Amino acid sequence: WNEGGDVDDGRCNRPSGFDAHSALIAEKAAMPGATKKAVHEYLLHRCGGRRMPGYNAFTHYCRRHDIAFDGGGRPEPHPRYETPPGRQLQFDWKESLRMADAEGEVFEFNVFSATLGYSRLHRFVYSRTRTEDDVMACLLAVMAANGGTARTLVTDNMSSIVSSSASGRRVSARFARFAAAAGFELELARPRSPQTKGKVESSNRFLSRLAVYEGDFRGEEGLVAAIARIEARCNTEPSASTGVPPAVLFMREKEELRKVGNMGLLESMVADVSVQAVPPTMLV
Repeated sequence: WNEGGDVDDGRCNRPSGFDAHSALIAEKAAMPGATKKAVHEYLLHRCGGRRMPGYNAFTHYCRRHDIAFDGGGRPEPHPRYETPPGRQLQFDWKESLRMADAEGEVFEFNVFSATLGYSRLHRFVYSRTRTEDDVMACLLAVMAANGGTARTLVTDNMSSIVSSSASGRRVSARFARFAAAAGFELELARPRSPQTKGKVESSNRFLSRLAVYEGDFRGEEGLVAAIARIEARCNTEPSASTGVPPAVLFMREKEELRKVGNMGLLESMVADVSVQAVPPTMLV
């Protein structure tokens, strides 16, 4: 260096592990709602797994090649509210999603998302509709997966279970009976204040990873499998809030969840949802 010699060892000119997938990266980055993390997770799934370089290397590659992403910016910060293990679960809908599979068939669907307050463990449930029966069926699926229920469940003015009027908000009598039988209390978040249930709102950033699977799954089974994989991955990644993977903290929180006594009774309270196509000449 002092003598003015060449000190470049050639490492900066080595080919990147992403070079072979550059066209695919550019294609996925241009999709509406696609983020860097979503595209990197997609590459891990489809193109090599452990042989693929890490996320930091991927961000460096995208900056060096001027690859822009359509995903949104940073959310507005809010004070964090922590709860002890087993105290709270927040749930909401990621609604009115629309995706086409590899055959061009279009699926219109919703994803029920639920997040435990202490461990940040996420559960995602595929659903075609958002009726009261869908909400109860999805909660049953979450309780079965978690092995119990939190003491308090928090949601917003979900129209299928909450009616709003000038006199205030009221939970439907049927859902109130379901909550009593399951052993939890329902708490309604403040209107137009998504930060009051911010833990489940933050789960939407994981569901944004679905965007890069547009045209790359087969049938409803492939779509459900993609959602299940996203759930498994986000529960094993270290949380930005706790620094620990949610699956690790869940081992402690699981011990504090209330056991659901009569699952048969709860299942009998949920009816099947029938979807009918109504001719345009009929009045509904």
